[in-house]
Amino acid sequence: MTLLNLGEKEWQSGWRIKAVPTLQGVLNLSQQLIYFVGMTPDGPPDVRHYPNDAGGGGVGNQVYQPLVESWLVISTWPAHGFTRVNLSSCKRFNHGAVTNYLSRIGDVLVDWHNKL
Repeated sequence: MTLLNLGEKEWQSGWRIKAVPTLQGVLNLSQQLIYFVGMTPDGPPDVRHYPNDAGGGGVGNQVYQPLVESWLVISTWPAHGFTRVNLSSCKRFNHGAVTNYLSRIGDVLVDWHNKL
């Protein structure tokens, strides 16, 4: 990936995993997944807790990690018993390898991958 082709293409993937890690577990997963796919964090993660102060949202935690290559979002949904992982990147990554990696945490209930 060079500055010249950054943004020309984008790959987006999402997974639903039958597991609900703690907030620290989500933060750890975020760091591990970024390392696993060879991407670069762009600053600290933004951590949200739901319901928010205004009572909005469901119940759970969300970690948004900006990446030099794009972004990673991990959201827990304890009431539904799953965690959602969404990865968007201008750098190609191995979707199947990430699916296998995430399956160590819990059963992968849904996974999808698109090139934009």
